[in-house]
Amino acid sequence: MSINKNKKTKNLKKFKYTLSIFVVSLFFISNLNAQVWTISDGPYKGQINDFDISFTNPNLVYIASTTGIYKTTNAGVNWRKMSGTNVDRISMSQLNNSFVITNKERSLDEGETWQLITAVNSKQMIHSPGINTVVYSISASNRIERTTDFGVNWNIVDDSAGIYGEYKQLFVDRNNDQIIYSLSENGWLNKSTNRGATWQRIKFSAIPAFYMAGTVDPNNSQRLILTASDSVYVSTNGGNSYSVYKNNQTSRPKSIKIDWQNGNNVYLISWFTFEPKSFFRSTNGGQSFISTFGNALSMVDIKPVNDGKIYLGTAFAGMMRSNNGGLFFKSVGYENIAGQGIKPITENIVYTWDGVAYYKTVDGGMNWTIIQGTGGFYPDALAISPADPNKVYIANFSSLSYSSNGGTDFVNTLIGSVDAVQEIYLRPDNENLIYVKGFSGTSVQLIRTTNGGTSWGLITLPNATNFWNLRLSNSEPGVMYYFPDTFNNLLLYRSTNSGVNWTLLSLPLQGNEIIYDAQVDATGKLFVGALSFYESTNRGDTWTRNYNYLFPNPQVYDFLIQPGITSRIYSINPNNNRLFGTTNTGINWYAVNNSGLPGDYQFLYEAGISSNGKVYVSTEKGFYSGIPTLVNNENIISEVASSYELFQNRPNPFNPETEIKFNLPIAGNVKLKIYNVIGQEVMSIYDGEFKQAGSHSFKINMANYPSGVYFYVLQTNEFIRGKKMLLMK
Repeated sequence: MSINKNKKTKNLKKFKYTLSIFVVSLFFISNLNAQVWTISDGPYKGQINDFDISFTNPNLVYIASTTGIYKTTNAGVNWRKMSGTNVDRISMSQLNNSFVITNKERSLDEGETWQLITAVNSKQMIHSPGINTVVYSISASNRIERTTDFGVNWNIVDDSAGIYGEYKQLFVDRNNDQIIYSLSENGWLNKSTNRGATWQRIKFSAIPAFYMAGTVDPNNSQRLILTASDSVYVSTNGGNSYSVYKNNQTSRPKSIKIDWQNGNNVYLISWFTFEPKSFFRSTNGGQSFISTFGNALSMVDIKPVNDGKIYLGTAFAGMMRSNNGGLFFKSVGYENIAGQGIKPITENIVYTWDGVAYYKTVDGGMNWTIIQGTGGFYPDALAISPADPNKVYIANFSSLSYSSNGGTDFVNTLIGSVDAVQEIYLRPDNENLIYVKGFSGTSVQLIRTTNGGTSWGLITLPNATNFWNLRLSNSEPGVMYYFPDTFNNLLLYRSTNSGVNWTLLSLPLQGNEIIYDAQVDATGKLFVGALSFYESTNRGDTWTRNYNYLFPNPQVYDFLIQPGITSRIYSINPNNNRLFGTTNTGINWYAVNNSGLPGDYQFLYEAGISSNGKVYVSTEKGFYSGIPTLVNNENIISEVASSYELFQNRPNPFNPETEIKFNLPIAGNVKLKIYNVIGQEVMSIYDGEFKQAGSHSFKINMANYPSGVYFYVLQTNEFIRGKKMLLMK
């Protein structure tokens, strides 16, 4: 009896366990009607040449860009493209916001329609505060010009640069439309009290300065603050005399403004090339400044408004807005970034990057800020210490930038061994042991430091003609895996002594499979995506093919393993840009419920997963996040194309990897080749027969090619099409 009772007890426990697993799995792959994905407010980018803001309506902003004119009426929450004209300068009348002018066209109805005007090559453009049709400009020929008929005619009002030096900046008195100021390179303040008819010259600096900026207190016409080189000049009598304060931090000023609500708060931006940070804040009227934002960020201008907001325009990273006096800047537009990588630390703390900047959110995507700008480099890699999430490493061209406070401040370490950093690999057990993949001349190398970056040594790799990627085992010190080539990679190597020696592993690839990705989970299990999906529990000595790829089922390329739950894995299907996943370590794959994603998105650039299973994805329609549910009754085979189509490569610009996708409505012979700007063929990606119609894609690596414009051409018996792409190193 007791034996039978024990059997019943064991069977009951087994049944309950099986039932619980079934219920969990059912929940995970059902709930189809619930919205899975939530859009993130950013991050954004955009190439800003100039911008202007309404002081009567601080939510109204215009941007002048190389791709057109953009407008927001809700402080950057939404943007409209008002014109497709490439413009350099823009100014809005503060008397009547309907009057908007650029260096090429004008609008009388808040940007709804535009009229061509006499084009001017302007370095700066600013409205008279009291007359809609009067606008001043510093011309490229170094004269101050004025229009009184809203851009129809321009007349010179000051041509004294030959005497006083190049004009550096124009600024006006918001409370007196008769007064206009300019700064000249030789240390002169030029002041007109009759709209430019005559000028008073006031010497404020004995030393000529290439970098200058000035402003008038919006609440006190007698108070001026000027800055030139390493000095700040404060006047309380309209510029006739000054108190001078030395400030080496702001030695290359670009723009300076006084807060509307608190005159002691003064904001200054500098030329990023020479400063670690480029936004500075003073709380004592300009006597001293501290830097609070803008690591290597190229800024265009800064403008506070009368409701406490501060708008900051950047050259490539779009518009930023602060609601707390410049202590935090939020990315507010105007163009979605194409994420090149996503690194969630928790469900709310996430890092991402593109070809413009590195971004961070601490509230799950509600607010994004920039932790590092372009600074003359092309962002490629970001790594978070597995032992301390506040320790962040980023690629900074030929340097490795390190932050100990979550990206607030960075210290650069020059790496002489490589010309450009591409990947960064960290270990949880030794913060001084760092591996870096980078370009050196025309080759790609793996280097290592054991002392936190003080010195570096080269690691010799087998078959390293085109080093592709490296994976470290966090559970086993010294164990790492290396796969050399993404074009025709059939090789996977293992080292158990931190790269001193390497062993070639035998992976049972089949057909035309090549290795696209390899990952090591927290327990040391090794997984490989190669169209099919492979698993090894003994460092690659033996393998199990968990998923056998057969056309037209999804192909496993790059993939994500949920931290702590090895059985949950996600991958992006390159044939239809759809995320799919598995709950049983790759044996069965299902499409992820797309509820909440825009129905017309074309590209799913990147995906990243947090410790609690929340997934972030980057599309051309924006960033989205959610805890995926899998659709167990949805067909996830590749979509059949209805017509020939060649898509724009992504990412673009790229360095050095990108993906080219195309559709074939019928099977047949296909040629896909890359040419340089003089028509020479530089790469043959594919030249042969496709036996299946549908969507196809190739990942290419141009690490061994110089920067520049290239053309990729798709040719079949019935179709030929080419597109341009930009390799930027």
